Amino acid sequence: MTKGLHLLLLLAVLHQLIISNFMTHPDSGKPENLAFELHEYVGLASFAIVLAYWIWSAARRRDVGFGELFPWFSPAAVRAVWRDFLDHIGAWRRFRMPDVGHRPFPIAIHGLGLAAVTVMGATGTLRVETQSKY
Repeated sequence: MTKGLHLLLLLAVLHQLIISNFMTHPDSGKPENLAFELHEYVGLASFAIVLAYWIWSAARRRDVGFGELFPWFSPAAVRAVWRDFLDHIGAWRRFRMPDVGHRPFPIAIHGLGLAAVTVMGATGTLRVETQSKY
């Protein structure tokens, strides 16, 4: 389920990034172009995928917890992320990849990405909803 949601989220975000290069915002009284409409509809579906991901993350009790995804409120967790970041830099300087495993730095970056996608999806959904009312 986690891999499936990741794949759907990847495809949705890629679609939104690519299609945004071809869309034009409609002028008042003129219809939207196809790219703009696709961006709106796929955006709504993307937000549903993000919500499903949040629900799935809350439902499963193993793997990565919210405290690891968002360590920014715990000084000890921030230190762990910082130490892991320095480990990554050291490995990259030696032209190596850091060891694979449960690492605080990539998990925290994953949390930032999830937060960014959630905010973008929520604001886009609110924008579509308020436009349809007027």
